[in-house]
Amino acid sequence: MPSNDSSERTTQTQSALAGYPNLAFHEEKVLIVVKTYPHPSTKYKEIVCTAGVTEQGKWIRLYPIDYRYLEHAKWYKKYQWVNVTIEKNQEDFRVDSYRPDTQSIKTLGDPIDTRRNWEARKNLILPTITFNSLEEIQDAYKSSGISLGIFKPKVIEDFVMEANL
Repeated sequence: MPSNDSSERTTQTQSALAGYPNLAFHEEKVLIVVKTYPHPSTKYKEIVCTAGVTEQGKWIRLYPIDYRYLEHAKWYKKYQWVNVTIEKNQEDFRVDSYRPDTQSIKTLGDPIDTRRNWEARKNLILPTITFNSLEEIQDAYKSSGISLGIFKPKVIEDFVMEANL
């Protein structure tokens, strides 16, 4: 019997999307993991794209954030939990993109420390590995609009460290 590619793709997409935050305006707890360098914007003054992991282990993008224009109390660091009100960014077709209400950002405690060891971060991030390669992330993007994820490289062919002068 021939496979129904369309219904199979829909089932895969629904399965892949399970656990993503609600599309409606709501509060979400997010562990900030990535912060880009501020980039000037004519529409938003400047933007800082931020990515993090929800308590359910889903990677999401918080965009736009005019970070340096936030009240200092709302400034977050990498590996710090925040509460933020978000909604699905309807202008962005990527499943994992959400528009934050920047005035709602509330930092929760200090960033997760690594001075003693990386165990706490590892316990939060490693369970989010759902891909085995960059190609799998690219396939997820093509099939369901998921654009964020991490994977453990099978081989590290080279490592170069240079002084930042």
